[in-house]
Amino acid sequence: MRLLIVEDEEDMQEALCYGLRKRGYAVDAAGNGTDAVQLCQINEYDLVVLDLNLPGLDGMEVLQQIQSLGKPAKVLILSARSELEDKVAGLDGGASDYLTKPFHFEELEARIRMLLRRSFIQEEASLKRGGLCLDTNLKTVRFNEHPLDFSMREFAILEYLMRISGNDLSHRVEIRDRQDEIGRLARSFNLMMDKVSASFERQKRFSASAAHELKTPLATIAVNLDVLALEEAPPAARLEKVLKVIRTNNERMIRLVDDLFRLTSENGSIVNEEVSLEELLAESAEELSRPIQEKHLTVSIGSMPGLKLTGSRVMLSRAVGNLFENAVKYNRDYGTISISARKEAGKIIMRMADTGIGIPKEEISRIFEPFYRVDKSRSRAMGGSGLGLPLVKDILEKHGGNITVKSTPGESTVFILEFPENNFQEYVVDTE
Repeated sequence: MRLLIVEDEEDMQEALCYGLRKRGYAVDAAGNGTDAVQLCQINEYDLVVLDLNLPGLDGMEVLQQIQSLGKPAKVLILSARSELEDKVAGLDGGASDYLTKPFHFEELEARIRMLLRRSFIQEEASLKRGGLCLDTNLKTVRFNEHPLDFSMREFAILEYLMRISGNDLSHRVEIRDRQDEIGRLARSFNLMMDKVSASFERQKRFSASAAHELKTPLATIAVNLDVLALEEAPPAARLEKVLKVIRTNNERMIRLVDDLFRLTSENGSIVNEEVSLEELLAESAEELSRPIQEKHLTVSIGSMPGLKLTGSRVMLSRAVGNLFENAVKYNRDYGTISISARKEAGKIIMRMADTGIGIPKEEISRIFEPFYRVDKSRSRAMGGSGLGLPLVKDILEKHGGNITVKSTPGESTVFILEFPENNFQEYVVDTE
């Protein structure tokens, strides 16, 4: 039996391939969606084990393209996305099964055996609340298994209310050009639902992303330990490899939990410190001196005597340091970083420019969202959690400032930070 493992986490991919080959399967691997589709075009696979959160083509796009090839390969989705709607979307998209991370290798292997024996049977979806069951395809309603007689209008109202209670906020009241009080009320209700829906979607994306980022290292550790247990006396090189994987992913989780705490904590204390911007930048440059030298970067920090910020030195240092670190991390070798600051219209404006990989125009509006990464595989490989820029934005807003960005892909990125000048009001900011 020939399998294809599509997983961008290198440690997870290597462990899965190692374990399945030990079980006698022929295994190929792909680290991104584009390579996966190309391998499916060239080869015949009995089963594709597919991660959803991939760089480039995401897992759902890969699934669609595999289905369009007309080949008989079954698809088993692996994902940290555990919401029912994600599972239904995957199965409706043509997947044969869906396994949520973290998982045990034995369960994955059992599902692979099952899928290679027979097809996965998907139950018909319905809306259920307590004893009430509504079938949206057959337009029938049952309560404690007893059928109820509903008109189409009554059915539509019941479906609407059940979907709202089930966190589906996409439905709206039909207005049909009414200009009376009912029409105005309906428009106000729809506007309110638009705002609630947008807020709910942001919260849901945050929760799903947080779950994914925490589950992925746990899943990688679990699979490596399971595969290690397949051998009674694993070689020393294998033991060393697994220990390194565990250590790396443990450190990744610690960093992530620390950043999550800083981003979401509402605990704080009143701070009102004068902070020299020039000193903050000098400290960041010193901390980053090693990677700056390794990439042969030229750093230029303009003179900014007397420019002082007001607030928490710890938090402001983290904001400036995160931006500086990104300018180094995503810069090209022998690139440049230019930093300047000035007073203007009651504000202190700092400009940080680098000659790095840049940000596509369509991505700029999302880079301050928690866990959002422009290049998922590159960011993760460099140790990024997707929380650096959201933390910067949160810290600036708590200090009465804001941040904007301009970028040309492949050439440069410029971040512009604005702080209130001589604003000595006391800010409540997290100091943990």
